[in-house]
Amino acid sequence: MVGSYWKNAFLDRLQDQLERESASSKRINSIFATLIKEDEAKWKYPEIEDLGATYIDRLLGDHESVLGKIEEDLFGTLQLSKGVREGLRRIVMLMYSQEWLHPDERSGIVIAGVGESEPFPILMHYNVGTIASGRLRFLKIGETRVGQAQEESDAAVVPFAQSGMIDLFYEGIADEVKGRLADIVTKGSSDRGKKQQD
Repeated sequence: MVGSYWKNAFLDRLQDQLERESASSKRINSIFATLIKEDEAKWKYPEIEDLGATYIDRLLGDHESVLGKIEEDLFGTLQLSKGVREGLRRIVMLMYSQEWLHPDERSGIVIAGVGESEPFPILMHYNVGTIASGRLRFLKIGETRVGQAQEESDAAVVPFAQSGMIDLFYEGIADEVKGRLADIVTKGSSDRGKKQQD
């Protein structure tokens, strides 16, 4: 996940920049530092609660050798400054401490049912990420309750599938079939019109 992020956010953009100009090692580090600063400014997600005060230090300590290997594989030909290397670690800290999950590393989980203390159904929706340093990272996306309280509803239909499946459920026909059916009706109408003219 870190390698994928570093490649997309930094290496690809750095290579694009270097195609337009030839740069010394000092200039490369300057460009890289700017890219890191711009990326850090984008991280405005809330902090994940309950990770603990030492979680990030433990995460970086547990995975320093892996991070070093990823750094070497991606940026080995560049002579990265200490500041750039520290910036890359700060990005990792943001990735794992904020309410953000990499799109390729998350899965949606829906829990629905009635518990011992709930007389009416509850539905909870979570996005679950990876386990890092012994902690499963997950985000609660939403909750729907059915009941008698004013803020609760009598019933709920909550879509979670791909939009095509949701449309199939609501409309009773798949988009591909609906499009094909329209073509068949149009063709049949035009064929009928031709026969009447003959």
